[in-house]
Amino acid sequence: MRGSVHHTNDTVLVFYQNDFDAITREMYLQRHEAILNPNGSFHIDLPVQGISEWVVQLGDAFEIIHLAPSKDVVMYIDDSNHRFHVVATGHNSEYINFEVCANKATPINIQAENYPTPSAYLQAYKDAVGKRRVFLDRYRDTTNFDPEYYTWLSSYYTYLPYERTLVTQVGDSLRGDPALNELLISEGLEDDYAAHNVRIYNDLVRQYIYYKFNGVKFPLSLVDVMDYLDKNPLIGGKTKEVFYATCMYVMRESNESVYEKSLAVFKKNVQDQELIRRIEQYRTEYLASKNKLEQVKIDQNLSLSTILNKYKGKIIYIDFWASWCGPCKMEMPNAAALKKRLNSPDVVFLYLGYQDSQVNWLKAKDVLQIEGEHYLLTGDMVKEANTVFGIVGIPHYAIIDRDGRIVDKQAKRPNDAYHELLSLLTNSK
Repeated sequence: MRGSVHHTNDTVLVFYQNDFDAITREMYLQRHEAILNPNGSFHIDLPVQGISEWVVQLGDAFEIIHLAPSKDVVMYIDDSNHRFHVVATGHNSEYINFEVCANKATPINIQAENYPTPSAYLQAYKDAVGKRRVFLDRYRDTTNFDPEYYTWLSSYYTYLPYERTLVTQVGDSLRGDPALNELLISEGLEDDYAAHNVRIYNDLVRQYIYYKFNGVKFPLSLVDVMDYLDKNPLIGGKTKEVFYATCMYVMRESNESVYEKSLAVFKKNVQDQELIRRIEQYRTEYLASKNKLEQVKIDQNLSLSTILNKYKGKIIYIDFWASWCGPCKMEMPNAAALKKRLNSPDVVFLYLGYQDSQVNWLKAKDVLQIEGEHYLLTGDMVKEANTVFGIVGIPHYAIIDRDGRIVDKQAKRPNDAYHELLSLLTNSK
């Protein structure tokens, strides 16, 4: 990636992936910074793994783009009047320009509350995506459009209405509904390309398998799910192999006996050597990191009140987060920007690991490069936090003033918390 930025006082252009891996479902939000030269030019190599969604950010402004491995892009950004206009030129420019143009020409803005049933919502979303497909075809016909990108977009748009219906319309009471689950797989479960490349397709596959297994009742055992699928071949081809690989990735932290039992089922059903290699690599990396990070001691005798009292006299912005929480990790760049904008030693950014394992928490903290004060909450501390701050899900934010009083149990997310924190900072000196 290279290009230039014009009409800005900022000196750093930030990139981070804003998507989940199609197989592991991991979300990688490590920030990658391109330092702008005096003339505004920049060059950066990004670790792109498959076609994926990225964010390019300059100060508080950002744009969503798509990137692909080994596809060099020349990008220009104009921040005149803080309008943040992004455009690419030359080969592979469609990875930047199509998404920007499509969102303006054919916006997909389907409000869930406007539709009384999941089927009505699904149809409205399919209609909107249909218009986007027409725009895609016209755009492709007038540009030198990469066939690989076209294939990915076509597959993505095929499953997007169903995935959005699952996410926004299917609550706990409907997850086991037979008719609805059959509706969600209307496009079938035999798409080898989507299995390897489109995460939302695999989300639909997982939902259907869980439905057939036990009606989507949690908690469920992945060991039992894998055994069930081994005896009841609901899916086949690459879809089956990728599902098994996803299970094994999650189970990479299991004890030896459980892991080896599941690995035998995995190898019985998976012939893809690249998937086998990746699963073995994930297990090896986990064991290596576990041995290393177990040397870090977590104080089990702390209480939540003890932690908070350490920072009395300062304003505390609390972030309850976890390594497994995608939305939590998505907010980390915004929190870093908020910290930089406030630029005050009198505001403490306190990050509290919530229902997380020590190994994953420490690793995520390191990868995301989160600057601030960090503690991993014990089970008792989680219960205390739930009671004190009314936590029902994460990410969850709270603000405490200099006197140790909770002034906002459910504070705004980093993008919207600046004025409240600034007011406290200014009025409590």
